Amino acid sequence: ELMAKAFVGTDGLGRLSLPVEIEGEVQVLKDTVPSFDIRGLKGTLAWIPFELKGQLRSLPDSLDMNMGLDVKGLKPELLLKNYGKQLISPEALKFRTDAVFDASLQAVGSYVYADGALPKVSGEFHIPESVFSVDGTELDGKLALDGTLHTDSRGRIHLDLKRMLLNAKNTVSLSGQLRIEDLLGYDPALVPDISLKADLDKIGLMLPDNSGMELQGNLEGGLKGRARLSQLDLYKLPNTNLTGYLKSDTLAVKMPSDSIILYTTGLGLGLETRWLHIRMPNPGCWTYRQGWILSVFNMVHRCSCGAKRCN
Repeated sequence: ELMAKAFVGTDGLGRLSLPVEIEGEVQVLKDTVPSFDIRGLKGTLAWIPFELKGQLRSLPDSLDMNMGLDVKGLKPELLLKNYGKQLISPEALKFRTDAVFDASLQAVGSYVYADGALPKVSGEFHIPESVFSVDGTELDGKLALDGTLHTDSRGRIHLDLKRMLLNAKNTVSLSGQLRIEDLLGYDPALVPDISLKADLDKIGLMLPDNSGMELQGNLEGGLKGRARLSQLDLYKLPNTNLTGYLKSDTLAVKMPSDSIILYTTGLGLGLETRWLHIRMPNPGCWTYRQGWILSVFNMVHRCSCGAKRCN
């Protein structure tokens, strides 16, 4: 049994406390190389509860393993309480939730020292539908998360967020799926299928009086397709395979301090990475760049054109 408290000093984040508590049994096996049988090693590390079990063999060029790691009953609110101020912002301390995170991970095979090749990894994680709130505001709602991860035949790790839900008091609703291919690679690929809804009237009522911002209307949007992480900038979007939209029946935004006033009805923004089209109630269309469509349209009138202006 081991109980200790360690501190990690960082340049940007200051000193972080890492309490450790471990109990269990590790048996040294009779073998030609150092070998261990880990039998239900339970504990907490930085308030993360875990159980580790399996077998390890330390070879000159690799580490062979058949290991399982379970995390049960992890409370995100507790992590925010202890690390939120330093890792995120002081505002993180206002976040309240009854969410509980559970995860299970298995690793079978060898970790090769020379090239960093990983063993076969698989796992799943889960946050059941939970409630959250933010102190000092009227913001509250529900959240949920389900996902898996696994390695492919080339040793790349893929992460699948199969269910994402964030519903903030019927003001903002985010749901859908996200796949991240080659999670630990140089340039992971993102495969989203996400939808968004926002009630700006309700959000506007929740803004502090001194914000100087006024919001009215509604927004609805979606995004799907595939893109590399390195392609998520304005000039590389044509190389992606993304489609998306953002539309509103009525939208009003006022920010007098920045001289921004916007009012529109029947607005839509569309993204398709092939051509750029602008569609508005009055016919008019400009092709901006082959490989990228960014459109402004209403749902009744549509205009399309080739590589030149059309009226």
